[in-house]
Amino acid sequence: MYTNAVYFPNQKIYNNFTPVSWEYPSDPQQGADFIALLAAVRIHLPEEQFFVTAALPAGTSVLQYIPIAQAASYLDYINLMAYDFCGHWDSRSGHHARLYSLNKDEVSASSGVAYLMASGCPPKKILLGIPVYGRSFLGVSGPGHRHRGGGGQDGAFEYHELPRRHAKESVDRRIGAASCVGGDGGFVSYDNPETVKMKAAFCKQKGLGGLFYWTGPADSQEKGRSLIAAGFKALHSS
Repeated sequence: MYTNAVYFPNQKIYNNFTPVSWEYPSDPQQGADFIALLAAVRIHLPEEQFFVTAALPAGTSVLQYIPIAQAASYLDYINLMAYDFCGHWDSRSGHHARLYSLNKDEVSASSGVAYLMASGCPPKKILLGIPVYGRSFLGVSGPGHRHRGGGGQDGAFEYHELPRRHAKESVDRRIGAASCVGGDGGFVSYDNPETVKMKAAFCKQKGLGGLFYWTGPADSQEKGRSLIAAGFKALHSS
């Protein structure tokens, strides 16, 4: 499911959301086919009654094959999946949902947004994705190290399970990423309320449509720890 924290001033809200997820167009022909699919969906789902959204990754390895301006003309929103930049499948640990990167060659949420905007997508059509889970790297205490695989379920912990017991949580404000170290997760990279507030501020600064979360049920019920609540409050604050 997608949980959208978006403010629609003076607009009627419809519950008919149609997400399009194609993982992933991998050459120019598939990119053209993706556009044809969006056009067909839009014809049969009129914008007066339906919101049509597409989930796209933040990396240019996929985005380069999609005519972004054309896609945006058929879509109400692009859900930018600004997470899973790295994981237990990689040889080295890293922050999987960083807002910024200190290395221009590394993908980040901000680089994905910049690419979409430069390619002709109106900023108000971009929803920035927040992962409601963390990526685990065993045997290391930070990013950039060779690890021993991932803890949890398939290398991940749901957000409400974080930080892990006996682990210390911290935030790297330079890149907008939270993590915890210790316990049974090793180094776990994720978002917490502080980084979500940073991402909400980034959305407001860039004029984006808002945030979405993957997935809502994994959020924390603990007071002051909810990612969705933190994002909603930050987006609607003056």
